[in-house]
Amino acid sequence: MRNHPYLGIGLGLGQDERNAGGVGGGGSPAPILRPRALRLEQRLAQYASHSDSALLDVGGCDWTWTGMAQLFTNNLGEYPLLGKYPNGYLLDYNGGALAAYYGSSSNERIAATDPGAWTLNTWYFFRLQYELATTTLSLRVNEGVASTRVLPDLSGNAFPFAIGSYGGVVGAYWDGLVDSVSFWKRLLTSDEAATLRQGQAYAVFPDALKVSLVAHYELDDDLTDPVSGLDLTAHGLSPLTYVAGRV
Repeated sequence: MRNHPYLGIGLGLGQDERNAGGVGGGGSPAPILRPRALRLEQRLAQYASHSDSALLDVGGCDWTWTGMAQLFTNNLGEYPLLGKYPNGYLLDYNGGALAAYYGSSSNERIAATDPGAWTLNTWYFFRLQYELATTTLSLRVNEGVASTRVLPDLSGNAFPFAIGSYGGVVGAYWDGLVDSVSFWKRLLTSDEAATLRQGQAYAVFPDALKVSLVAHYELDDDLTDPVSGLDLTAHGLSPLTYVAGRV
């Protein structure tokens, strides 16, 4: 019996065992999946980026980012998780909670409160989305109560995209693991988010979940994107490594 990484209760199946079941009809064999995650160390200035990621712009549409992450430390200031910097969108752990910024001002910020502070070395699922019709930015962690704020839509934010950095600003890096990061140009339903939170690998995404999916980084063994081809480039004082992950 293994403990569920979020609820702390036994599920009876580990991640490898859950992914081993068949998919599709007619007894189709399951794809071979390796639950791995990208390890980023702040002391080594490690992050991954794409220099010209216009496909990841967010102006004039609904959009959603999801993924899983954990922190090794929380006493070194800010920990940028992902985003386009400057004058774009950013997920950043600081002030004892995961926060989202949208725009060029530090006042354009919301922080997750349910939960707020993270337990170190523990997986958390995040969902950041923007609803154009109401110009509302919302952030959920582990599908708790959403933190929301009405903020103007952004346009012309074709800045570098990065996972684990503010686009290379010295001293500001993630320190922990990142896994299965995805970007849609639509809003996700709560059921879709629940599926992702349970550890749904891209190889077994249902067709409905692939609708308007723009980019996906499985981060099992490399920085490739099978959806759009926006493969990331590694940065840091030593090569990036991959360890046992959630998906």
